[in-house]
Amino acid sequence: LTVLWILSTFYVLLKLCMFMTSQEPVTILKPQPIPNCLRVAIPVNIRDKQTDAILGNKIGSYVLHLPIAKKLSFLQKLQRIKQSLDFSKQTPEAKMSYWAMVALSLLPKYMADVIGPRTTQGLSLVVSNVRGASTPQFLCGAKVT
Repeated sequence: LTVLWILSTFYVLLKLCMFMTSQEPVTILKPQPIPNCLRVAIPVNIRDKQTDAILGNKIGSYVLHLPIAKKLSFLQKLQRIKQSLDFSKQTPEAKMSYWAMVALSLLPKYMADVIGPRTTQGLSLVVSNVRGASTPQFLCGAKVT
């Protein structure tokens, strides 16, 4: 089972690297219609009970589509988010994202510089329940609240 897991992880990483290194141009500033959802990354702890006592972080992430369409009520949006998160928790997505980042960190810098930025392409933001800074923060001179 472990060998199968390693082989499938390697296959996914290989496909990811092939996709990430494609020579398609990336346009950053391009007018786009307002989407019906936001793609967000949610960091999650993937340590198990046996490794909880070991120091260091082991963080993966889920990528969810948060519905923002005006036609949906708040309750409908909340239900869709819960369904999506419940489904993601049943998949190896968080562990795969962790191992993909571990593999990325082992690549030479010139490869990591090409592949790294493309791994977050399409994400709108990172959402976490971890408390932020306790001092006031500013962005372009405006206070962030």
